[in-house]
Amino acid sequence: MQITIDLTNIRDKESFHDKIQEAIDCPSYYGRNLDALYDVLTDCGTMELNFEGYMDFAQDMPGYSASFKDMCLEAIAENHDLAILFDGEPLEEE
Repeated sequence: MQITIDLTNIRDKESFHDKIQEAIDCPSYYGRNLDALYDVLTDCGTMELNFEGYMDFAQDMPGYSASFKDMCLEAIAENHDLAILFDGEPLEEE
């Protein structure tokens, strides 16, 4: 399954998790935080997520975007069937 999530104009955590819930079939108990998102991503099976507008998101929310990126790296290390792209480029450790 391939999903694109547009992070352009996301300036708060609530909007970010609204976008996530809208795009991904999250369980009803999804906790709307990065720990809960990690649980969803490590248990989702085969999935490719492309986060468009990541650079804008990183500028608008530098601390949260850095934590999000770290969580994504941990999730792809745990779930080898998960691919995460930022603006069309595969996520890799720097």
